Amino acid sequence: DHCAKAGLVDPLAGKKAWRVLAGGTRRGERPEAAIEHEKNVPCIDIANGKLISASLDGTVRLAELAATGGGIAAVGRGELPVFQCDEALWGACWIPLRSVRTYLPALPPASQPAQWLSQEAVLPEEILLTSVWPFLDVQTLTRQVQPLSSAHARLVADEMCAEHRQELLAFCFSDTTAWILDEDLQP
Repeated sequence: DHCAKAGLVDPLAGKKAWRVLAGGTRRGERPEAAIEHEKNVPCIDIANGKLISASLDGTVRLAELAATGGGIAAVGRGELPVFQCDEALWGACWIPLRSVRTYLPALPPASQPAQWLSQEAVLPEEILLTSVWPFLDVQTLTRQVQPLSSAHARLVADEMCAEHRQELLAFCFSDTTAWILDEDLQP
């Protein structure tokens, strides 16, 4: 990972632009441009097969990477999300969701345990925690489950920090502002 990052950036000949290269680790193999920025040497980070790149031009770009026989190569050349701001960005990196802690105001004690009811069944808290919530995405948990009750809110906060969560957040910063974005570069 660190060796690949150190050798990925290469100025474009005859242009005032920089590109982030991927691949080219085998003898004679030419690297491909995965991302291009217009201003400076971009700051890059790689995690879970995703390369994130921030530049002084105010853009954050993504590239999907895949392992090849001798290194990595860019894949999925379709439209990938771009985050644009009016500030010069100094950096971007991936941080695991489970490493982010949130502040929960003092909630009243739960009058009932968290459970889901239907006309035919009751899913108790233990089943929700082990067999349902690990498969729900962050947006579903925070926007639909957490507001159900104070018991749900506490358990969702714990689920966000669970070791099995693999979601990444993009941490991007300028000299005055920091942004935390999801994997699609949405705030």
